[in-house]
Amino acid sequence: FLLTRYQLRGGTIVKAAPTWKPQIVNSKTRLEGLLDQSQLGRGRWRGEYGYIVRLGAARCLFLSAQPGSNVVGATASLLLEIDEAQDVDPEKYSRDFRPMASTTNATTVLYGTARGPDSLLARAQTANRELEARDGIKRNFVYDWRTLGELSDAYERHVRSEIERLGDDHPVVRTQYR
Repeated sequence: FLLTRYQLRGGTIVKAAPTWKPQIVNSKTRLEGLLDQSQLGRGRWRGEYGYIVRLGAARCLFLSAQPGSNVVGATASLLLEIDEAQDVDPEKYSRDFRPMASTTNATTVLYGTARGPDSLLARAQTANRELEARDGIKRNFVYDWRTLGELSDAYERHVRSEIERLGDDHPVVRTQYR
């Protein structure tokens, strides 16, 4: 949506995940497939340097958040997106990724499954709750499998079969779907 919306004006999305392979490669492949299916993107997007997808003047940079990855210098003007944030080192995020949104005050989205109080995602949820209590602006958006199931019958069937197979209290059901 953002690439299509900003293809004439320009802007940059930075998408990070804990690993290059398979997570970033999978994300990049999904975006390319969606652009190929879209009337506004089909035949108009192109890849650059192996880690960028460009549509007109807008682009999405795909970066690994692995501890040793060299990612400094990018600027996120449209969105800074951290996938599987529970598996990204909080210090790596603070030092290398968070500054990417500083000059533009780009929206930052962290998503995944908050595991343990020290994960990046859990820390962000705690900080957001404190800010929400102070100013009343909603910052945390938490959805379980039922919400996503309303959008996808196939997903709902899958989760229901996993609950039936494993049981409602199974760790996989609790951590991956609820």
